[in-house]
Amino acid sequence: MEAINPRSSAALLPPDHDDAVLAEVLRCGPETFVVLDPDTAQIEWVSERVTELSGWMPADLVGRRIQDFDSLVPDDPTWSQMASSLPLGAAMVLNGRFRCRDGSRLSTEVRLTVLEIGGRRRMVAGAREVEARSRVESRLRERDTTLTAVIGALRDGVLVVDTDGMVTMANPRAAELAGLSLNQILDRPVLDVLDLRLDEQGVPVPESESPLLHTLATGEPVNGLIHGVRGQDPRWLLVNTAAIVDPTNGEVQGAVATNADITELVRARAELEELASRDGLTGLANRGAFQTRLHSALETSRSSGDVVALLFLDLDGFKRVNDTLGHSQGDHLLQMAAVRIADQLRPTDFVARIGGDEFVILLPSLGRDEMSAAQVAEEVADRVVRCLTEPFDLTTKVVRVSASVGIALSGAAIADVEAEELLRQADLAMYAAKEVGGVGHCIFDERMDAEAQRAMHLEVQLAKAIELEDLAIHLQPRLDIATGALTGAEALLRWNDPTAGPVDTAAIVATAERTGLIVRLGRWVIAETIRQAVTLRDAGVLLPHMTVSVNISCHQLQHDDFVPELVAMLDEAGLSPRSLTVELTESAVMADLYQSRKRLRELEEIGIPLSIDDFGTGYSSLAYLRDLPVRELKLDRLFVADLGRDPVAEVILRGVIDIALGLGIDTVAEGVERPEQLEFLRSTGCHHYQGFLTSAAIPLAEFLSRYGR
Repeated sequence: MEAINPRSSAALLPPDHDDAVLAEVLRCGPETFVVLDPDTAQIEWVSERVTELSGWMPADLVGRRIQDFDSLVPDDPTWSQMASSLPLGAAMVLNGRFRCRDGSRLSTEVRLTVLEIGGRRRMVAGAREVEARSRVESRLRERDTTLTAVIGALRDGVLVVDTDGMVTMANPRAAELAGLSLNQILDRPVLDVLDLRLDEQGVPVPESESPLLHTLATGEPVNGLIHGVRGQDPRWLLVNTAAIVDPTNGEVQGAVATNADITELVRARAELEELASRDGLTGLANRGAFQTRLHSALETSRSSGDVVALLFLDLDGFKRVNDTLGHSQGDHLLQMAAVRIADQLRPTDFVARIGGDEFVILLPSLGRDEMSAAQVAEEVADRVVRCLTEPFDLTTKVVRVSASVGIALSGAAIADVEAEELLRQADLAMYAAKEVGGVGHCIFDERMDAEAQRAMHLEVQLAKAIELEDLAIHLQPRLDIATGALTGAEALLRWNDPTAGPVDTAAIVATAERTGLIVRLGRWVIAETIRQAVTLRDAGVLLPHMTVSVNISCHQLQHDDFVPELVAMLDEAGLSPRSLTVELTESAVMADLYQSRKRLRELEEIGIPLSIDDFGTGYSSLAYLRDLPVRELKLDRLFVADLGRDPVAEVILRGVIDIALGLGIDTVAEGVERPEQLEFLRSTGCHHYQGFLTSAAIPLAEFLSRYGR
C-alpha cells in the first residue's frame, strides 16, 4: 500500500479540512501517530516523529504489519476480532513493546481509535514512550521530595507568599522563628508571621516597605537586616527575598523569602566592638574609641560653635611605683586612678586611657564663650588632680602619686582645629605643667607651640652636629684660691647652631638625654677633652698635679661599656688617668646609688678622681660622701653668688667647706665673679675657684696662649 505523505497527500483527510495545518500538527506533536488498516493491521502512514522515537524512517514501516514491530499487539484472529468490534470513534489503550531499529525494545502506551478518513474506516494509533514519561514523573517526584527535605533541613526560615501576601508554603524553621506551628502560619498574612518591623538602625519599617510586600509590589529583591522584639526576645533576621515570576508573561505570581536568625552573631559582634573600644586594664575607652568620639565632638562643634575642651593627664611618680613595687601593683594603681577620674566627670564628659599612665578627658559642648569654657575645664582639672593626690592603698603598700594636666580648647579662634592637633596642644600643655613642678594644670598657648618647634629644631640640628662633630670644647681655668696659680681646667661643651646661634649647655644636654643621643654625645666630649688634655700636657701647661675635669651624665654612668671605653680612650691617647677628673652631679649619683657606687669604685681603681658638681643643689646628703670615693666638691654658684650679701649663704658655705676639710676632700667654688667673693673664700680654707672674675671658658688655642710658657 502506498504511504500517505502528510505534506503532499490528503487522500485520507477530510476534503474540507485544512490538510496542511493538520499534517503539521501531526508532525510536530508529542506523540507518534500511525494510520493502520483495521482489517490487516498494515501500516499505511506514519508521522515523522517515529524516527525520533525508534530510529526507523517512515518508509521503513509503511506496508508492514504493526505486529512486525510490536510483540504485544495481538495477532490474528485476536486482532481482527478486536478491530471489528470497535465502533467508529471508539478507542482503546494498549501497552506495547516497540522494536527499535537498533534492536532494542521501547515500552510504549498506544491509544487506538477507529476513525473514518476519506470515507474509509481506519485505525489511528497514537504512541507515547512510557519510560520517558515515567522517568520524568519519577524525577519530578524525587526533586519535590529532595527539595522538601532540603528546605525542611535548612536552619534558615523559608516563606512563600502569593500576590495577596498570604503564606502559601513554609518550612519548620520559619514556623519556629515566628513562634507558631507550621499549620498556624499557612494561609496567614506574612506580616503576622514575619513580625519584625525595625530596620538596622531600629527605625520602624512601614508595612508597605516590608521586604516580601516590597518584592511583590516591585519584583525587586531585598537584602537586609530586620530587627524587632517578640515578647521579651529581641531578634535580628537577615532577610533575602526574590519574586516568583510567570515565565510566559513576566508577571509576579508571588515571592519567596529566606530568614536567617543572626541574633547571636549580632550580639557577638557588638561585644567584640565593645571590647575593641575598651582598655583591657581599666575598662575605660581606649585610644581608638577616644579618636572616634573626639572627631565627632569637633564635627558637632564646627556646626554649633560650642567650645570643646581636651584634657591630657599624666600621672607623676607612676614609674617609681612600677619600678619599686612591680607592674601588678602599678596596674592596680591605674585601675584605681581610672575610677577616681571617672567619678569627677559630668555625665556628658568622656574619659579614655590612651597608653601607660596617660589619660585624656573630653569635655564637649561647653558653650560659645571661651573664658567660661576654660573655667569649666580648669575646674574639672583641679578636681581630678586633687582626687589623684590622695593616697592609694595598694595590696602591699600605701603610695602617693600626683598628676599633671594639659588643657587645649577648640574655640571660635580655632574652630577648624583637627583632632590630632588638639591632642598635640593638650600634650604640650601637660609637659608645661610638669616643667613647673607638676601637681597642677596648664592651658595651651602659642608660646608652648613655639617652644616645641624650637625643641624639635634643636633635636634635628644636634643630631647632625654630633654626626659631623660640629661641636666644640672650651676650657675654663681652675685656679688656686691662695696664689692664683693654674691648677687645672673644666671642659665645657659649646655648640653654635647655624640658625639659632649659641645654644645653652644645659639645653644641649637635656635635648641629648631626651632623644637618646647622650651616650654618643658624651663619648665625643670625653674623647675631645682627652685630646685637648694631651695637647696641654705636651705644651707644658697641664702639669702632673693638675687635671682637666669633664662632666658625665647619669645615662653615661649607667652604660655597661662606660669604664672600658674610657680606659681605651686614655690608653690610645697616652694620657694618665690621674690627669682626668670625672664630674657628676648629686642627682646623677643618686639616680641609681648602687650602680653609681659600682662604677665609681671602678674609676677609683684605675686612678680617675671623682668630683661632685653643683654640690648643695641636689640631694645634699652627706652620707654618700663617706661611701663614695669623692676627691672634690664643687660648690654651686647659687651659694657663691650671695657671698657678701646674704649672711645665711655665708654660714652654709663655710659649714660645707669645714665638713669637706674634715673629710680630706678638696673644694672648688664655681661662679666667682666679684673680688669680695674671692676674699671671703680665702678666709674659709676653700682650695680652688673658677669663674668670670678670672676667665670664661675659652678655646684651646686661647688657653694655650694665656697659660703657655
